[in-house]
Amino acid sequence: MADNEASSSFTVEQVAASGTVAQIAEFEAQRRSIIITNRDGADPVYLGPTAALATTSGYQLGAGEAITLDTKSAVWVLGTTAETIHVLKEYV
Repeated sequence: MADNEASSSFTVEQVAASGTVAQIAEFEAQRRSIIITNRDGADPVYLGPTAALATTSGYQLGAGEAITLDTKSAVWVLGTTAETIHVLKEYV
């Protein structure tokens, strides 16, 4: 590792999003970023900062899409069908 590179670690997990709201991540002071990938072949999922999430109020993440969020905040997901969301959390 070069002197100018910061040390970090990460975790990888899968979260089921099957027609209900599920928490992808809780508030974590040491988290640098979170990458969320919707591996589903056809259906979108919806992301939001609270459990009060609906298809009309969440951020739509389409099938096969990914998003990187530089946040320590909680993240919730709403799936429209039985979907598995892949999550990578990077820590400082």
